[in-house]
Amino acid sequence: YITWGRVMDKNRGKNSEQVNELEDTEGQEISEVNIDLEVSQPVVETIKISAVGDCTLGGHVSDNYSGSFNEYYDKKGQNHFFERVKGIFSEDDFTIANLECALTNYDKYQDKTYVYGGKPEYAEILKAGSIEVVSLDNNHSYDYLKQGFLDTKEALTKAGLSYSYRDE
Repeated sequence: YITWGRVMDKNRGKNSEQVNELEDTEGQEISEVNIDLEVSQPVVETIKISAVGDCTLGGHVSDNYSGSFNEYYDKKGQNHFFERVKGIFSEDDFTIANLECALTNYDKYQDKTYVYGGKPEYAEILKAGSIEVVSLDNNHSYDYLKQGFLDTKEALTKAGLSYSYRDE
């Protein structure tokens, strides 16, 4: 009988093989031979994740321009909004934020008290802030109906960002 066992080496991809050979012939003793029994210790890998709560890039549908998010974007640019935390986000392995608005130019929206939206180019704000992924599974993703939601996913993809929504 020959049995094989493999143990992953800490130098990824290299295997250490162990062979146990048992001979069972008539009247002879069974012996065991071990070859290369060195077993590597598992390697512990860590990742650093930053998670950010609600990010509304834009404003309420009824916001006027003066003092609005749009005005700040026009005056200060895309780097302004996450400049105080970008150092933290840049040093982690992965940053995820909850995008609490639609990124769309679509002008029809839900009839509810709070409706939040911003321009599709605001997706670049997230990228400039070193955010890699956004969650779209919240109560404002469909503020601008299905078209606004689809526009948001397209804007994120175009900016090179990933998103999650339910089973996506």
